[in-house]
Amino acid sequence: NASGGVTYLWSTGETTATINPTTAGTYSVIAYVGTCSDTTSTNLVVNPNPTATAFSDITIIQGQSTNLSATGGITYIWDNSMNGAGITVAPNATTVYCVTVYDNNGCSDSACVTVTIELCTGALYLPNAFSPNGDGDNDSLQIYYRVPECIETFHLVIFNRWGEKVYETTDAAFKWDGIYTSGLLKDTQEGGHEVYAYYLDATFVDGQTISEKGNVSLLK
Repeated sequence: NASGGVTYLWSTGETTATINPTTAGTYSVIAYVGTCSDTTSTNLVVNPNPTATAFSDITIIQGQSTNLSATGGITYIWDNSMNGAGITVAPNATTVYCVTVYDNNGCSDSACVTVTIELCTGALYLPNAFSPNGDGDNDSLQIYYRVPECIETFHLVIFNRWGEKVYETTDAAFKWDGIYTSGLLKDTQEGGHEVYAYYLDATFVDGQTISEKGNVSLLK
């Protein structure tokens, strides 16, 4: 902004009292009143705009939480009314979170991140038979569930026909090959089978629980 004259001539060639340069540097202006003139100059500093970055698109299991973070500014305001460079969220459905970052000059930029929710749906399945004969087909007993990460706690106990505990695990990723302290199908000929009873309990991250019992056959 120039003042003190009636007409003006800037070093940019502009002749208005106010100009709007975008490049850093020194700008001079001549102010005229009739044939009289005076000259002055000013130095313009152009601060870069902030660049917001949000980390990162992520998929989590229903009921879990995750940390989101952002960089590029001094102040951070998220569109869920949370403040700070790092926040923790636990959405019930897939949600896009956007953050606006501000620098010391009040300039801003925005970035967004998507949190995708994987629903804990479907049934947990334990086969009723397996055949640990080394042919690569059903050689071990294991559970099947669409999203294994949904399982929070797990407990499986297997008993033989005499009520002896032959296998127990709290690992949902277990694989049992039929071997226990008394051996594998002891005194059973090729083509025979043995029937076990099992008890299974599991809880899921969304609060669901299951408790079931049944039989499983080991085919030799």
